[in-house]
Parts: sequence; structure tokens; C-alpha cells
Amino acid sequence: ISPTTVVPVKPVYLNNSTLVIAEKDYAMAASKIESIPSTSTATFQGMKPGTSYSATSVDSWALTVDFAQDYETATSFSNLLFDSSGETVEVQFAPIDGGQAWEADVVLVPGGIGGAGKSHATSSVTLGVQGEPRRVVTIP
Repeated sequence: ISPTTVVPVKPVYLNNSTLVIAEKDYAMAASKIESIPSTSTATFQGMKPGTSYSATSVDSWALTVDFAQDYETATSFSNLLFDSSGETVEVQFAPIDGGQAWEADVVLVPGGIGGAGKSHATSSVTLGVQGEPRRVVTIP
């Protein structure tokens, strides 16, 4: 089967993103922001050739953020995570500032403290999403 229409692609280049929580943009601290679905597949294999059936579902979502630790700045992302651990907050992420954004309700967890010598202290958190990410309507 040959395609009748070639669909163009505009790859997202992550160099000016936003990560907004409570009207503060924390993207300057982040080196990676990714919303990831967790999926599962159930397969039934019948006892005759060709009787295999599969169903796939999205079980949950998580927002993963890799970031530079900063416990010296009172309003830093590190301090937000530590001070608000267990709270559910709305997060808005735009891979391109001013472009398509996504929002989700996530449960905050603290990030790491410390790291290897002679390097920037970084950490990674996986924030559980309540439900699924929602597309934010953008006006061109």
C-alpha cells in the first residue's frame, strides 16, 4: 500500500521551553521535561494457528523533570519540590515558549540533595499525573 499524502513534520527543538507552576516558570532549572505514558498489553493466544488477540491500554502518566539543584534560592524548583512534597498542583509545559502547551495535575515529590564532586548537582523527579495531560488551546 502506498501513501496518497505525504504528511510533513516539524520536529520540536527544545531550547526555549516553559514549565509553569503557580505562575512561576521553572524551565531555567530544567534540562529535560517529558510527559510519559505507562502502557500495558494483554494478549490472548488461542489454540489454533492465527488466533492471537492483543489489547493495549494507557494505565497512567508521569511527568519526568531533570533539573539543576538549587536550595539557596528561596523560590527555586528544588525548594518548591521539597517544601510542597505530597501536594497536587497544576503544571503547564510548553516545549516551545508561545507554542502548543500541555497541562496536568501532578503530585510533587522532593528531588535529590547533593551529587558528585566538581560538578553541578542535578537530580531527576518523576511526578505522578492525576488523569492525563490536557492540550492547552493556543491562539495563533
